[in-house]
Amino acid sequence: ENIMAETVRLLNLQANLSAATSVDNGTLIRVFNSGAANSVVTLRSGSTVLATTTLAAGEIIYIKKYAAETLQSVGTEVLVNSISH
Repeated sequence: ENIMAETVRLLNLQANLSAATSVDNGTLIRVFNSGAANSVVTLRSGSTVLATTTLAAGEIIYIKKYAAETLQSVGTEVLVNSISH
């Protein structure tokens, strides 16, 4: 079942995950791997790692998180936007 709407509202400027970011305290995040290789995305609360996931090259996923939680990946290929429906 596809729970994501085809149309989303962008809430911030696109940024990369080369440093830990709350994505403007967003709670629904569009994550796109623009690179040619797989990339691991890490979700943290403070310094505690809550989860990790691997994105294939060209893959887009949507992550729900609490406002203060952060996302990070290695390099500048993983791009994010805070969104709403």
